[in-house]
Amino acid sequence: MYPSRLFIWGLAWGAVAVFVSFLIRIFLGGTYLPELAAQALFSLVPGSLESQAVETLGPLAKESAFVGASIIDVFLLAVIPVLLSRFKRTPAGRPRKVAVFTLLPYLVTLILALLFISLAQVSSNPAGTATILSSLLIPCAIFGLTMSSVRIGAVPKSAVNYPAERMKGGFSKKRRLFIKGAVGTAVAAVILYYGVGLLFSKQAPPQSNSTEGSAILSTQVTPNEDFYRVDVNVIAPSVDAGSWNLNLHGLVNTPMTLTYDQILALPSVEEYATLECVSNMIGGDLMSTALWKGVKLKDLLASAGVSSGANYVVFKCYDGYDVGIPIENAMADGTILAYQMNGVNLPEDHGYPLRAIVPGCMG
Repeated sequence: MYPSRLFIWGLAWGAVAVFVSFLIRIFLGGTYLPELAAQALFSLVPGSLESQAVETLGPLAKESAFVGASIIDVFLLAVIPVLLSRFKRTPAGRPRKVAVFTLLPYLVTLILALLFISLAQVSSNPAGTATILSSLLIPCAIFGLTMSSVRIGAVPKSAVNYPAERMKGGFSKKRRLFIKGAVGTAVAAVILYYGVGLLFSKQAPPQSNSTEGSAILSTQVTPNEDFYRVDVNVIAPSVDAGSWNLNLHGLVNTPMTLTYDQILALPSVEEYATLECVSNMIGGDLMSTALWKGVKLKDLLASAGVSSGANYVVFKCYDGYDVGIPIENAMADGTILAYQMNGVNLPEDHGYPLRAIVPGCMG
């Protein structure tokens, strides 16, 4: 088989395998290699470059890395059978083909996954070893089964060095097939790019920065599904509130561990707050307003007894992200740990089960 046609088959079945891997991530909480690659990239990119990307592309900056990594994953799978064919290492017989086209991609993706996990500072889906091994094996097995049905032989010399007479005669049928495949792949990449962008990004229209009281603010509230979202995760973390705890420790007299139900039972407050991304441009849509309900952070700190030497409060999140705020901001009346947004429990996209609302602070 000519390398162009073999590569196209690899792209087709590689896309199927990657799509199955994506479904495993969404519905079963498995490991998705492009997500790990994107998180590793976000961890390595300097903050200045990251801010520039957000200013230019908004939330699509994150989806761009995610989609780009997905496309590279497809190409990686497609290249494997071409290389085996070129170096005459393609096994004979379908059982051997299934084994090789399953185990070789599996080994490559597993090594890459472990590398990306070691580089990433955050993880929206912390997974155990069994989850990583199984969720990477299933797509590779699908790729092995499908590619084993493709007839593969040694690469003909004519596929590498076309005779001069054929070159003069214009494009051969094989070259036309390759061009069509390349164009189709490019079109599919564009569709995938905007499709994933629409799937993960629902942006709100620009919001007015009203300061005339709750009556006016309530008319400017952004629906939860339209509230802007810019963070390090492409797919929002899924947290089990039943096993989740809030640990308050460090420079305090009485370290505390509170369950979700205990936090709900504490005296609560409601407040309107407008959030804006630090990279939002004038007239941009990375700003939204919601009615938040939660507990005052200063009440929790008072119960724990903050040491006089404490200067910052550091939040350590489920996905590994951490950020600190000055103790003065933490003790302000408007700083709350919110568990409701516009009258309902926080959506996963916006920090379920608990989100810090800190007026006057970026990040």
